[in-house]
Amino acid sequence: IQRAIMAGDKETGVMVMQMDEGLDTGPVLLAERTEIGPQETAGSLHDRLSQTGASLMVRALAALSRGGLVPSPQPEEGVTYAKKIEKAEARIDWSRPARELDCIIRGLTPFPGAFFEAGEGKDKTRIKVLRAKPVAKSGKPGEGLSA
Repeated sequence: IQRAIMAGDKETGVMVMQMDEGLDTGPVLLAERTEIGPQETAGSLHDRLSQTGASLMVRALAALSRGGLVPSPQPEEGVTYAKKIEKAEARIDWSRPARELDCIIRGLTPFPGAFFEAGEGKDKTRIKVLRAKPVAKSGKPGEGLSA
């Protein structure tokens, strides 16, 4: 969920799959795609996908009891692995384009939360950014353009 938003993906989904020896490699029994909203955070998408997943599982169990599910193999090409998010990735790099920062902030909200630090020494304060919106202005990296 987080990596999809951070990458700027436009859609994601939920699958019910048959287990096999690999990591998420078993055949697909049911799948449902959904659009990732332009302001959607990892938290809100997680909640929405959990509801979709529960509904999909109920449908899969009902179809399975009737013998109506046909496993479909997953493709071997085009598969990506979403690696664990490292704490260092949550630090905002103000030199990145605004659109990328928006995706990163939304993908890391609410956990672990994107942040930056202001001040120096013992006055340094960590500021967690929960929401951001690109604006149609330009400036130097790190320069605030709108609040």
